[in-house]
Amino acid sequence: MLPNANRLIALQKACEDILPEHFAACDVLQMEKALLTIGAPSQAAAARLRQKLPQLKSGLEKTGWSLDSIRIKVRLKRQNRPKETPQKKTLPSEAVLELEKLEAWLTQSGTHPALEKAVRTMMERHQKEKK
Repeated sequence: MLPNANRLIALQKACEDILPEHFAACDVLQMEKALLTIGAPSQAAAARLRQKLPQLKSGLEKTGWSLDSIRIKVRLKRQNRPKETPQKKTLPSEAVLELEKLEAWLTQSGTHPALEKAVRTMMERHQKEKK
């Protein structure tokens, strides 16, 4: 495993020496048989690198690397987004009064028990936040 890692590091360095501006964000991923696999961070970087593949291949062959072909693989990195905690907003007193009226009307009519329960739960939650 260590010899393979050293070979990939040497190949990475050789690629950076041949195409420093195009290979800055790219990585040598694998060298299997005579197929070199390079990872690019975006489609744009992969397209720019594809244009320089003949130059890269001839440069590597001049330095002693035996290649049949080079493959480019786009490897998008996921960015960890910071978690946003939602801010709890309190209800204005007018809204609380209207909820109380709605709950009283729903209790009196008895036609919408699920809605009555939801309104009661919302009012209880608001009263806990207020304390």
